[in-house]
Amino acid sequence: MSRQPPVREALAWAQVVAAKTTGRHNEESGLQAAIWDQLRPAARVLGLRVEREHPYQDARTGKRVRFDFTVETEEGLLVIEVKMKGSPQSLGFQLHQYAALDGVAGVLLVTTKNALARIVAEPTMATKPIGVVNLAFNQI
Repeated sequence: MSRQPPVREALAWAQVVAAKTTGRHNEESGLQAAIWDQLRPAARVLGLRVEREHPYQDARTGKRVRFDFTVETEEGLLVIEVKMKGSPQSLGFQLHQYAALDGVAGVLLVTTKNALARIVAEPTMATKPIGVVNLAFNQI
């Protein structure tokens, strides 16, 4: 049986678990696999429901997206987005779009780039909690 924690609790849990990801990854797919290897067993122990490559369609706008990872919470989905490249502006736009979706309760950015990590300057986006894990120093 899975449990659905409050979104802020799930956000804190996901930040701790993702921060344990180490190693050098040259592509986002490799980093995503390493994060999944951390998330899946930790979620199983706590009875949390997590998904990888989660397809989603917003009921209000009809917009279709595919989230890297999701954690089910009391308030909706916690979206975990993994980014290694791209501009801070385009990533900021993407994260804001995710946070604005009705079924999304919070967003966590996991990145290996300091410039991308810095775009999360406030604790909320579109009134929803947002967090960041900067793995720039975890690359061995």
